[in-house]
Amino acid sequence: MVLLAGALKGKQMAEVAKLGREQLDQLAEANAEALEKEIAALGLRQKGKDLDYRGFWRESEKVHEIFKKISPLKKGDRQRLWRVFSAVRAKVRSVQEKEREWKLFLQGKLDAQIGGLAEELDEILEKKTGEPEEVENLLYLVNCLKDACRGEFKSLPDTPDTAFILARMKDKTALDAEIRGKTLREIERAERFLKRTSKEKFTELKDSIQRLEADFGKISLPALKKMLRGINKEVMGPYLVKAQKLELKQIVEGMFKSFQKGAKKDESPAEKPAPGKRVLDKKGGTAEKADKITKLVDKIQAVDEKGKSKEIKVLLEELEESILGSQG
Repeated sequence: MVLLAGALKGKQMAEVAKLGREQLDQLAEANAEALEKEIAALGLRQKGKDLDYRGFWRESEKVHEIFKKISPLKKGDRQRLWRVFSAVRAKVRSVQEKEREWKLFLQGKLDAQIGGLAEELDEILEKKTGEPEEVENLLYLVNCLKDACRGEFKSLPDTPDTAFILARMKDKTALDAEIRGKTLREIERAERFLKRTSKEKFTELKDSIQRLEADFGKISLPALKKMLRGINKEVMGPYLVKAQKLELKQIVEGMFKSFQKGAKKDESPAEKPAPGKRVLDKKGGTAEKADKITKLVDKIQAVDEKGKSKEIKVLLEELEESILGSQG
């Protein structure tokens, strides 16, 4: 800038007063040119991912102050440059306002979506049934809502609205304070329900496994298979946390070791008559015949027990593997 009247004092003002018309015109033209460059330098610049509106308005205010103080400046130039300056500011103000409207629009969509998830969570909690599908859904909803309360929205359900929001939100966006507070309360309520349900299911499974271990030798193979598969299904469900699964794993490992060592034993031959003798006691016959019958029955029982042992071993291994595989 060539001259700022407000900055001139004493002798400087006197020097300006002594300038001739031609010199004043030259100075006014130079001032107009310098001011035009200041206006041209104004513009929206990037600041990180956003436009630097604050920086623009700060520089704009400086140019505004120059308009107030600059002299000499022809009236026509002042009016022309003021129109240009005003147009630049109006354009930036329009862009800023549209962006603000977009943010409010996106914020409204986001708040509505989070509110919908919180309502869905509330509906599940009101049922109080704790079915596997509902527990899985609760876990998913709690995860989504926790992320949302932290300003992260990538785990939201994959819907057109979610894609629209994520594509246009450049940075983390805070939820409406009221919605965030309500959401946090719903999360706490859901976590209390999940903790209680997990504890109940763990106690139920632990009791089932311990009863199974105690009655191992008294349970028929079909019943044993059914019980093991039922326990396996529950372990694979969404209820248990890692610490609970580790404890169940230890119980199953102990039961498996006992089984392998022959904890389940058949009745001792000394406690009951040989099969052949029992048949002869009822129908009569020679000792030789009794011995043949005994050997035949023993052979059949050995084959049957071998098959049963193999199946039980497989089922126990499957249960242990399920617990290991579901700890993650």
